[in-house]
Amino acid sequence: MDDMAIDLSIVTVVADPATTDAAGDLLDSISKSEFSGNLEMIVVSNGVPDEELRPLLEAHGWAVFLRADRNLGYAGGNNWGMLKSRGPLILLLNPDIVVERDSLSNLVRFMDTHPNVGGVTGKLLGDDGKVQIGFNVRGLPTFLSAIFDALLLHRALPWTRLSKHYMGRDIDYDQPQRVEQPAGACLLVRRELLEQVGVMDESFFPVWYEDVDWCMRIRSYGWDLWYTPDAVFHHAGAVSTKAWSKEDAALAKYRNFAYFCKKHFGVPLSIIVIASIAVGMLLRSFFVVLGGLLRRDLSKSVKNFQKGDARMAIRGYMRIFWLCFTARL
Repeated sequence: MDDMAIDLSIVTVVADPATTDAAGDLLDSISKSEFSGNLEMIVVSNGVPDEELRPLLEAHGWAVFLRADRNLGYAGGNNWGMLKSRGPLILLLNPDIVVERDSLSNLVRFMDTHPNVGGVTGKLLGDDGKVQIGFNVRGLPTFLSAIFDALLLHRALPWTRLSKHYMGRDIDYDQPQRVEQPAGACLLVRRELLEQVGVMDESFFPVWYEDVDWCMRIRSYGWDLWYTPDAVFHHAGAVSTKAWSKEDAALAKYRNFAYFCKKHFGVPLSIIVIASIAVGMLLRSFFVVLGGLLRRDLSKSVKNFQKGDARMAIRGYMRIFWLCFTARL
């Protein structure tokens, strides 16, 4: 392998038993792929104990395993894998993805036939067999879309052009096209792009918004990002965060959201966004209480918490509200 030229490097990151188990299916599907080039598979272990990682290592000895003694975060793990990779093309795949036999070939072929494209994603299908609209591809956040997001306006006003664009509902998923923000769960990039733009910002810890920030930086360097429906991937979704408490997951998401706004919108506008997040937490708490009083499931209105999580939801939202109010988010 050391003397062999690599055509494609694939990087995936595992951080707990759930992602380690899911990665087994990913590696199985990759080993059955019809991709005929020389492939390098890199599995980054974010602090997974040796006894939990051993079954995956024994079953897939053809892969390269990089083992960290702690959780490097999504960005840190992927960065390590990308920097250790040797191929001219680097594919980031979440461990809860399964590739179809022609997915890798079609994705690489797209890059070969579009030499000016910096990165491309494929079609991500959920467990229901439908395109994961709202995740697969999105518009990059703007100050106004961030306000909409914080105040639940994307849910209240889904018909607006702003919401349709931000949530990726204005895209024909049967046609290849230039896009703003393909999900980092499945993103093939050129090494030249990595060398010019740099790796992901590891301040987005442990997960969320690092890929959004990266896409914004990629586009700022003049690289185009594309979507192609010819490369199909099956994505379970949320496997890496299932073991988290929902309070901690919500806090991590909004902390990274606030950091993204500070980084890209500047301090004055980010203060407005953070104030909107605080108001949004009050709105979410109101919906949770209203759902309890009406004995209705309003969890789809607030998303982060499910039916039956009322006490946890209010505690989590008030925690984020207080951090916004005291300028610590």
